[in-house]
Amino acid sequence: MHYRTLPWPQKGDKLFSTQSDGSESIIAGISVSFGGFADSFKDAADLIVAHLDVRESFERDRLIQPIIYLYRHYSELMLKAIIERGDELRQTQCLKDSMHHRLLDLWVTAKQVIVENELICTARELDAVENIIREFADADPRSFSFRYPVDK
Repeated sequence: MHYRTLPWPQKGDKLFSTQSDGSESIIAGISVSFGGFADSFKDAADLIVAHLDVRESFERDRLIQPIIYLYRHYSELMLKAIIERGDELRQTQCLKDSMHHRLLDLWVTAKQVIVENELICTARELDAVENIIREFADADPRSFSFRYPVDK
């Protein structure tokens, strides 16, 4: 798509608009939990992947970074959701110290919650999750690699 054919905003356009019922159209139905936010990022990635023509290498190559970012962000938010649940169960405040993007650090805390609370998960499943998290962390330690062409 050429930049001149992009649907540029027009005078009077608004990003957030109030509906007749008083709700904000772009944010209606957004979850305020880490798990709800996580699900929305995964759903977006899944939709892109489902509509991707794998035979079209240009399309695949052009969309791989946002897809990976969406799945990485989903993973980060899910780890934070687990930590948040652990705080509720243990009456702690670990989430407060987990407001960063380091997946391996988040995983250590989330895994502790899973193990301590005997959440349904086998050792094999924990190992599989940890391997994926390590892959993400190796490729994108601070959540910049798939969002920007340069790192801080």
